[in-house]
Amino acid sequence: MVRYVLALLLMLLCSPALAQCPPNPPSTTPAQKSTVIGNINNCFADNTSGAITPSILRGVTTEMVNSFQQYPGVNATVGPTYTLATTDFGQMITTNNAGAITFNLPPATGSFSSFSFFIQNLGTGTVTLTPTTSTVCGAVTKTVPTGWGAYIVSDGTNWQCLGPFNTAVVGGGTVSSVGLLMPAVFTVSNSPIISSGNITVTANGTSGGIPYFNTTTTMASSGVLTANLPVIGGGAAGPSVGTRSGNTTAFATVGTPFANSQCVTTDNLGNLTTTGSPCGATGGGGTVQSVGLSMPGVFTVTGSPVTVTGSLTATAAGTQGGIVYFPTAATMASSGAFTANAPIIGGATAGSAPVSGTRSSTNSTTFVTTTGAQTSGHCVSIDANGNHIDSGVTGCGGSGGTPGGATGTVQFNSGGSFGGLTNVTGSLPSGNLTNARLSSTGVLSWDNGSGSADLGVRRVVANVASFSDGGTNTNGWHQWVGETRNSSEFSKTNDTTLADVPGLSVTVTSGRIYHFEFDGQINGTSSGGGQIFFAGTANISTSGTRYTGYCIAGTVVAGFAVNTGINFAPTVNNNLYCSIRGTFAPTSTGTITVQFAQNTLSPTSSILRANSTLFLWDTP
Repeated sequence: MVRYVLALLLMLLCSPALAQCPPNPPSTTPAQKSTVIGNINNCFADNTSGAITPSILRGVTTEMVNSFQQYPGVNATVGPTYTLATTDFGQMITTNNAGAITFNLPPATGSFSSFSFFIQNLGTGTVTLTPTTSTVCGAVTKTVPTGWGAYIVSDGTNWQCLGPFNTAVVGGGTVSSVGLLMPAVFTVSNSPIISSGNITVTANGTSGGIPYFNTTTTMASSGVLTANLPVIGGGAAGPSVGTRSGNTTAFATVGTPFANSQCVTTDNLGNLTTTGSPCGATGGGGTVQSVGLSMPGVFTVTGSPVTVTGSLTATAAGTQGGIVYFPTAATMASSGAFTANAPIIGGATAGSAPVSGTRSSTNSTTFVTTTGAQTSGHCVSIDANGNHIDSGVTGCGGSGGTPGGATGTVQFNSGGSFGGLTNVTGSLPSGNLTNARLSSTGVLSWDNGSGSADLGVRRVVANVASFSDGGTNTNGWHQWVGETRNSSEFSKTNDTTLADVPGLSVTVTSGRIYHFEFDGQINGTSSGGGQIFFAGTANISTSGTRYTGYCIAGTVVAGFAVNTGINFAPTVNNNLYCSIRGTFAPTSTGTITVQFAQNTLSPTSSILRANSTLFLWDTP
């Protein structure tokens, strides 16, 4: 094309000419071939009139260049984005990227008003054609999948498309279309496949008929076959319906295969069967031809009926772990599975299945293990293995009366309680009472020697015991909470920081009022002195707390405090006795703990001696 244009230019430049070229100079914008040819004829006249000027030549040749596509070539791109350029006119633009690719299209106007190009996606990422203002393929954007391509053309306003279409080569072969042909008794749809898809084959016959070979290479459908009538051959015309004429077309149902010399007979359903014996052989003399078996629903019957020889089989058909019961007087069924070690009780209504019960506290559904013979009227006792045995004693006491039984034993009466038994007396030799426990309101009392109690111990609240007059009153003389001691010496050296003394801690309960007393001996105080304070996890109400304390060195009071800890300086005497007494009311449950430290830093240890005590008791 370029060679022809250059030759034309040389011819025109080498010879003067005249031309009629409206407009003069001509337009340089792309035009249809007929317009370009008209401009060539008008502007390059036969030198009869008008001059062929350089302007005319430039206009016509520029129009020609703009009207034809650029030379074919390939612009291979690999990045995640690409923007169409004017140099891509007539080119094939390939993309090849593992990720998504954005292909930007300028407005389909101006330099791109008469523009076309090819695109092919060679990568694994999808290409998205994205116009700046125009549409592409009638949409805002258009995707080109892997292996697909398209031919894109500008109409001066928007970008129009041929495709996208699949350009991938599948399998490496040259097949471009796959079809399927089937016999006439089938219908084939979606054939041929030219890209990808499924070919579907469906039956195409007469309802109630059967397919047959009407030739050696073709198939057809017979007509509708009549119910319960035999099918007979029809040659090339196809199978048809026959009739039961005598036994020529009858079907024989046999329980066992026919054997040579056996006699054939007709059963009660009109089928042919074998007697299992030669014709004329003497049988049992009876007339029975078929024996069946029916069973309740908890059985499954197989082998029924027996028309010649055989066995009827009944197998269980219930729920594993269940039992058989009568839902009605004439039927049987299976219950559900029962819970291990639970009693079985009857259903809620008549005819309903038994269910698993529970071991109630009343012992109404408790099971027991018995050992040995049980004699009517004898009292039952429990042996060392937990089995119920015959005690050999007649009766267990009357209703509400004193239990019977041998001396030294305690038994329930017939009412299920210790009827009439209000006091249990006797001695408790050491080791004979194990795991004995009273109720939360019970009282352990002692006899005063005259048949009545004058001293008792009972539980008041958690961790609080009350010594009383033997009754159930709470106003005992002493309600003990706890008493502790430190089993080892607790020393402080060059240390004035208070620390908990191991062992000197008691748990207290919120809302109670406690009295307490601390007593202890301290050594080594001549250099470091000492401090004794109280701490712990319980919150102590300051309004309900009152206590005093002192430490005596010989006959001299070394330290004294009211409502605070004792803090004493080094003393001449190296040994002190300290005591703190008072009361407090905790507002939360927790611990009260004795703390100890030096008063003055000293390398000589201040020591709280072992066997110091902390004693608490509750206010009655």
